[in-house]
Amino acid sequence: MSASPTSSLTAHLLSLDEAGVKQATQHPFLWSAGSLTISNDALSAWLTQDRLYAMCGYTRLMGNMIARMHVPEQDPDSAACREWKQTFTTLSGALSNIHREINFFETTAARYGLSVSRRPSSSSESLDLLNPITRGYIDYMASLSSHGSHAECAVLLWAMEELYLRAWTYARTHLPSPSTAEQEAGQIQPNPGAADEAGSESVELSLRTFIHNWTSDEFQAFVRDCKAIVERLPQHEREGDNLARLEKVWRTVLWYEQRFWDAK
Repeated sequence: MSASPTSSLTAHLLSLDEAGVKQATQHPFLWSAGSLTISNDALSAWLTQDRLYAMCGYTRLMGNMIARMHVPEQDPDSAACREWKQTFTTLSGALSNIHREINFFETTAARYGLSVSRRPSSSSESLDLLNPITRGYIDYMASLSSHGSHAECAVLLWAMEELYLRAWTYARTHLPSPSTAEQEAGQIQPNPGAADEAGSESVELSLRTFIHNWTSDEFQAFVRDCKAIVERLPQHEREGDNLARLEKVWRTVLWYEQRFWDAK
């Protein structure tokens, strides 16, 4: 099996399991988030896991990918150096952005009365916040970024971000029209009286903030940059055993993403 030099590798991967993509990006959690019917408990449980995924898994993935990049010892105008700069810009930007993303989780949760330290029901340890799916996902990112190829890590990064964007775009399609121009612009003010555990207005405002952030033009541009890294992979990565390894990464990410929304 091989992919044509002129074909899109990301399109090939997306075509492997279209039903699986739908399952990963149109989960009932996303419908309830988009329709603003999700509970504080359910949103807090998911936020706890996503923050840990970002802090414990994503940061290590970015650090390892940057550390293991081949740096061409060539003229700065060479094709190899230009490609290295493009990839390095995307990865270093992602590493910087994930620090802001972790702070975004924490400050938004605090602002709207959510929790990012909700202990999962599956945990037997009083201080263990990771559920089994998140722990497995983090371990997978650590293993692949330490021992896998650059191509495999590139597919891992793009797959996670592509599915995340598609998921929150789906949620946005169910979002009721905002009541004010400020909400439309993402400049949402909390209701001081709605920050209690059952405060539905507080949950609504937090969801509008999250959905705006994860469907923004800036995030879409970043996902395109991740896609470009994959599309720049050389032809030998698109053939035989190498291609099979990339397909395996894609299917693994799909498996985790389908289950990540079920945080409890």
